[in-house]
Amino acid sequence: SMTQEELWDTFFSDRYDGNRLAQRVWTRCGVERRYGVIDPVAASALGTGERMRLFVEHGVPLGKRALVECLEAAGLEPADVGHLVVLSFTG
Repeated sequence: SMTQEELWDTFFSDRYDGNRLAQRVWTRCGVERRYGVIDPVAASALGTGERMRLFVEHGVPLGKRALVECLEAAGLEPADVGHLVVLSFTG
């Protein structure tokens, strides 16, 4: 995982050509830390098909683990959940 600031400094600043408005949006969006299964620099060199294959291979198990840990921390069982809404942005 990386902090939002680390990601801006190491990758997205160059992608947005140091644009100050983009930096403000990026650093003030309320996200503190981002988690991913591959480095964003490595991902930018891959085609969409390969990124999607990696998402299925790594992202689905990661999501399952996150859900299990959240339910355990809340003292809940899967049957206690009525709806699950998921958003994923693969870039």
